Amino acid sequence: MRLQEIPGDTVGLVGPLAMGYLFAYLMQGMLIVQVFTICNQTRYESERWPIKLAVWCVFCLEGIATIFGTVSAWYGLVGRWGDPYTLLHPSWGFSMTPAIHGTISLSVQLFFCWRMWLIGAGAVLPCLIAVVSCMQSAMAISTTVKIFCLPDLSLVYRLTPFISAWLGGSVFCDIMIASNLVMMLYKAGRRSELRTVNSLLMRPTLICAETGIVTACSSILHLTTYLACRTANTRFTFLNHI
Repeated sequence: MRLQEIPGDTVGLVGPLAMGYLFAYLMQGMLIVQVFTICNQTRYESERWPIKLAVWCVFCLEGIATIFGTVSAWYGLVGRWGDPYTLLHPSWGFSMTPAIHGTISLSVQLFFCWRMWLIGAGAVLPCLIAVVSCMQSAMAISTTVKIFCLPDLSLVYRLTPFISAWLGGSVFCDIMIASNLVMMLYKAGRRSELRTVNSLLMRPTLICAETGIVTACSSILHLTTYLACRTANTRFTFLNHI
């Protein structure tokens, strides 16, 4: 190790990266619990194959994202610890993060657009969300390509239009999906006079609300720290779990 080469502000540079990796594992654990809960429901076997496919595709993509995060964490915090070169030239796993999370967001958002259309949201709003979702995914993939082309990470603010469109589009889609699904399911529950139906409808309502709000808040915090905190790596705290 070359500890004498570590910059003075080690906490501001390395700390947010470490917290980002830890949060990524936390979110992966929450996803595993959610998938386990879904698979142990009595009605899981009778669910349509698109729903099962969506669940397992997102689960596999999140697993790949966790692998990328692990590669990046090992490279920067273990394998080359003490080398300031890693702060400006992260591993390929770090650079791939925007693309994989943009793809995950696209898969989830398109799935919920389909569900909104099925439960009577019409075609205009789901189509609008789908278009914005495709845009944010394209911007996320473009961000990954641009990061690979950068000489070093100090020039990341050249990518502000791409990153802002990616995170802003993701926030818009998550908020619109969560708010509209909650409203539609709540109205359906109010129309029903059976308590059992109300309880069944409230469960997906809560899941939609908590998942959409957490994801949207993470994207908002990432975009805010990216634009406001340019002298430290605070923005990277939220990079691995959006």
